[in-house]
Amino acid sequence: MELGQKEEAVPVGACWRTLMRRARRKMLRHVRPPVKLSRTQRAYYRTQHVDINDETFARFYKAGLLDDLDRDTVERARAYQLRVLGRPIDVAIHAAFHNLHGYSDSRLLPRHLYWHILMPFLNDLSFRSAYSDKNLYHYFAGASRTPISRLKCVAGNFYDSDNVSLNPSTPVRDVLGGAGNMIIKPSRTDNGCRVASLDLSPDGVECDGLIRRTVGELSDVYGANFVVQEKLAQHPVLAAPHPPSVNTLRVLTLRWSGEIHYLLAFARFGTGGAVNDNAGTGGICVGIVGNGALKDHAVTEAVERLARHPDTGYEFGRRPVVPAFERAVNLCKDMHRDVLHHNIVSWDIAIDVNEEPVFIEHNFRGALWLYQMAVGTPALGTLTDEVLLWAAQQQGQIG
Repeated sequence: MELGQKEEAVPVGACWRTLMRRARRKMLRHVRPPVKLSRTQRAYYRTQHVDINDETFARFYKAGLLDDLDRDTVERARAYQLRVLGRPIDVAIHAAFHNLHGYSDSRLLPRHLYWHILMPFLNDLSFRSAYSDKNLYHYFAGASRTPISRLKCVAGNFYDSDNVSLNPSTPVRDVLGGAGNMIIKPSRTDNGCRVASLDLSPDGVECDGLIRRTVGELSDVYGANFVVQEKLAQHPVLAAPHPPSVNTLRVLTLRWSGEIHYLLAFARFGTGGAVNDNAGTGGICVGIVGNGALKDHAVTEAVERLARHPDTGYEFGRRPVVPAFERAVNLCKDMHRDVLHHNIVSWDIAIDVNEEPVFIEHNFRGALWLYQMAVGTPALGTLTDEVLLWAAQQQGQIG
C-alpha cells in the first residue's frame, strides 16, 4: 500500500481476478521468463541485449515481432543506450517496433528504462493516491470540464453533486433523479477497472444483476470509494468507430526546464460493446499526428496492427481530424501546471457533442511502450537525450 493511501474494500469479480493475475505475473518474472524458450533462444536474446524477463518481451514474442531481429536497428539502439546511459538496457522494443512499422528509432524507451530509471526521478509516486481520486477531479479541470458527478462515495461516506452528506439509506433514485444514462466506476483505480453502466428502474438502479434501492447498497458492490457520473454525449467523430464506449484521447505531457511540453497523443476506442476504451480491457489505440489527424491503423495491447475496427468494421484509413484537438492539448498542459509532484502525466480527454474537451482521468505511470507503438515515435521526442542524460546523472550509476 502506498504512503498515505487508506485501505478500501477489496475489489470483486473480474477486477479482483485481474489484480491477482498481475501479482502472480510480477512474482514469476523474477523466477523465470514469461514465455518458454530453449537454451539457444535464451542465449541468443541475451547476446542481443533483449531482456527476456521484462513483461513486454512476452507480448512482442507472442506477436511474432522478435522472430527476426533487424541487425542495424539492434546495433543502433545498443550504441545509443551505451552512449546516453552507460550500458545497453533492452532493445526488444526497437526490434519489435521495426517489425511492426518497418522503421525504428533508437530513442524509443524500453519499459524497464521508463519504470525503473526515469520514473523514480520524474514522479513522486508517494503522492499518487492524493491526486488520483476521481471524486476530486473537478479541482483540476473545473466543474464545467469534467463529467457531472451525481453520487460520490469517499471512504464509505456518501455525498451528492454539491458535496452534501447523504445517509446510506437514502434512496438512490432521489439522488440520481430522472437523469439519463449513468456510469459507475471505482474512484481510486485506473485503466478502466470495473467501469459499468447503471440502468435506472422504478425502484432504484440495476447494478451487478440486482436492483439497488439505496446508495449504501451500491457500496456493497463497489466498496468504499466510487463515483456515479452522467454518461458523456461524445462527438460523433470519436463515437463512430465504437459508439457504446466513451472514446478518449490519451495525451502525454512533461514538465521540463520550467515548461509543460506536449509529447504525444492517441485515440482509444472500446471493443465488444464495452462502455470503456482502455487497452488493458480490450480497447485499441490509434495514433494522432500533426493537427489532430488519426493514423490509418490501430494497435492493440497484443501488439497487432489493425486497419479496421474489429467489431464495427470502421476503416481507420478515413483519417478524420479530432475536433478541438489543440484545445484538448492546452487543457492538459493547463491542468499539469497544478500537479506539482508529477513531471510526466497521461491525461484522458473526451470531446463532447459541442466540441468541448472533457477531462476523464489521469495516470502517473502508464504503458509507455504501447504509447510509442501506437503513435510511431519515441515518447520523449527531441527531449530524449537531455532527459535520459539527466536521469543517469541523478542516479549516479545505471544499474
